[in-house]
Amino acid sequence: MNKKIIVILIGLIFMGIGIYTLVSGNAKAKRCTEETSGVVVEVVEERKTDSDGKTTYSYYPVIEYRVGEESITKKHNIGSGNSSKYIEGDEIDILYDPNSIEDFIIKGDNSLKMIGYIFVGFGLFTTVVGVVSKRIS
Repeated sequence: MNKKIIVILIGLIFMGIGIYTLVSGNAKAKRCTEETSGVVVEVVEERKTDSDGKTTYSYYPVIEYRVGEESITKKHNIGSGNSSKYIEGDEIDILYDPNSIEDFIIKGDNSLKMIGYIFVGFGLFTTVVGVVSKRIS
């Protein structure tokens, strides 16, 4: 297969992932309409080592919040690298889905949007490079 086509396909795949991330994040934000406060009760450190032996760390806050009489404790699905954005005891505002109270987002956290925009931007750049380049060796 022509290398130019491969570069264009890679760009389109990244754009697709980015668009999916943005659309699914917006859908979740529309569902999560009820506000409550929560507390970070733990920060989970996850370590991954790649085939070259390089180790990376991600930190995920575990948040406890109440909806009515029910107490919910759940790990947030978006982590941060290098160091945790949150520490134990932090009070944060969350928005939860009234039809599925364990489904929540942290109010004001735009991490998922940023990930989506980065993927779309990289994909767009790669696609344009593939289209306008005369020759990719």
